[in-house]
Amino acid sequence: MIRQVNIYEAKTQLSSLVDEAAAGAEIVIAKNGKPLARLLPLKTPSKLEPRKLGQWAEQNKHIDWDKWDRAFKAADKEIERLFNEGDVPSALDDMAPRPKRPKRPKVKGFAEKGKAYKPPRKSRTRTRT
Repeated sequence: MIRQVNIYEAKTQLSSLVDEAAAGAEIVIAKNGKPLARLLPLKTPSKLEPRKLGQWAEQNKHIDWDKWDRAFKAADKEIERLFNEGDVPSALDDMAPRPKRPKRPKVKGFAEKGKAYKPPRKSRTRTRT
């Protein structure tokens, strides 16, 4: 069943149109009578496979997890010690100093004197013809 709705109606009743499409209906959204878009239900597999757990178990059999956990905790304690002592080198220490920009020459004028620019006044003398 194909149903055509205008774009204003689709905007105001989008949630109900989505529910209809999920139920299996096909909805065409039109502007000035011209079809622009189609709202269709998603095609999902009828039966989803359950997630397989332990996918990395075979690859990680050789790892001694107790040793890994001890090393992780030791590294964590070392990081905490360095932060508390203040011995952590800054990441910026290894960087080269940033080159300085050349300074702009100062512009002489009204801004330098601190006065706002005022255009010259027109003379009030009239010329007679």
